[in-house]
Amino acid sequence: MNFTQRVKEEMARSAPRGRQGAESFFRGWLRARGTAVRRGEDVRAVLPLRDWVALRLARSLLKELGWPYTIWRRKSRRAPFLLMTWGDQWRQWWQEWWQALEESRSWTPLAGATQRRQFIRGLFFGAGSMAGLGRSPHWELHLEREEAAREAAAVLRELGFLPGLHRRRGAFVVYLKGTGPIGDMLRLLETPQALLAFEEERAQRELRSQVNRLVNADTANMGRALEAGIKDGEAIRRLLAQGGWGMIPEEWRPLARLRLLRPEATLEELGRQVDPPLHRSAVQRRLHALRRKAEELDKERKGGVP
Repeated sequence: MNFTQRVKEEMARSAPRGRQGAESFFRGWLRARGTAVRRGEDVRAVLPLRDWVALRLARSLLKELGWPYTIWRRKSRRAPFLLMTWGDQWRQWWQEWWQALEESRSWTPLAGATQRRQFIRGLFFGAGSMAGLGRSPHWELHLEREEAAREAAAVLRELGFLPGLHRRRGAFVVYLKGTGPIGDMLRLLETPQALLAFEEERAQRELRSQVNRLVNADTANMGRALEAGIKDGEAIRRLLAQGGWGMIPEEWRPLARLRLLRPEATLEELGRQVDPPLHRSAVQRRLHALRRKAEELDKERKGGVP
């Protein structure tokens, strides 16, 4: 089961209660996937249902609304059930819908934030998909009509989201991207279990990212320390080749011997292992002085000016 199915199953278990919530949710669902057909003088709404989860939710909504309905079983993998409903309320919706199309305005009158949230829930249940887990979380509505997509984007903006809108393969896609907007959308969809899974995955992903950054930083530090240790060892060997241990001050010789033995050690580790112990800055100054002395001797041997 993918993440979209998990979210929609959880939505079906928390169907809106109250007539206004059920009405707004069903408006969104019809806006996403519904059509109208004529039966004699009557106009009826037809809604394809993709599985038993959608069927149970549709029955719950229509029971809350008090609308008559009938359901057919058909041979279709994508939508094995077909719901038809009718009544005075639907006829009023249908007339408002066509009038809005003729006037090029929004069809759905949503008075408050609760109705807007339920409308978006219905849209998503009918035509939505999301990838909440993984590297690129996103949320999408795939709508066949441009006016429906623009209306959905406008409602999302009223709810505080910043949706994108583009056309893809003949459909109009309204989308959100980013962990913050996806988390807010899961709260709006009223799916706490999916939200918990999403937040856990996000926390694990951030933890892995932080661990990787620390490991990469440690690796880089180890590489720099090893490179510096090799250069220090080369400088000390050049001094020894020029005049033996007499080229190095006696109190610095334990540090020079330790550096030859442990080129990978950090300055702090070298300072702790010599006797008496030295501060990091003292180790750095002595090794830098040995390197500089080796460079000066190399210039003198080549005839350069020190």
